[in-house]
Amino acid sequence: MTDAIAAIVLAAGDGTRMKSNRPKVLHEVAGRSMIGHVLAALERAGVDRTVVVTAPGQETVREAVAPLTCVIQETPLGTADAVKPARDELAGFDGTVLVAYGDTPLIMPTTLVALASARAGEGSDDDPPAVVVLGFETPDPARYGRLVVGADGMLEAIVEAGEATDEQLA
Repeated sequence: MTDAIAAIVLAAGDGTRMKSNRPKVLHEVAGRSMIGHVLAALERAGVDRTVVVTAPGQETVREAVAPLTCVIQETPLGTADAVKPARDELAGFDGTVLVAYGDTPLIMPTTLVALASARAGEGSDDDPPAVVVLGFETPDPARYGRLVVGADGMLEAIVEAGEATDEQLA
């Protein structure tokens, strides 16, 4: 993989469902914060530059990821909106940008490399895709959003669980 890789790590969640005052990404799994695991995987995957998106008042997250660049998502308006504050920090960057969740401590460097390779079009005679999305199948799909994929295997939409139609929920 020769393409430069940058990452945007979404870390603005409060962790309120965890019944904790600690930001979700700072909860520990196997002796390391969740975001620490994600950042280590990104580094091992060869990411050249990382921007972490936090919420106002999350100084503890910014301190935990220093010296990485942090930006603030002023108002939580969803995942796509969370990426916006990082745009200026990556202006002029020419390469693949991975967007990772800071609360996915089990993400593997090999998975991140595979995503970046797919985005670069490696192993394909077709033009490289503009976007590559990683999804998963779960035994309890009611709690999760949906990747709506067409018959051709192309991503058509991302739909939150609460906004999914009956057909999408099936």
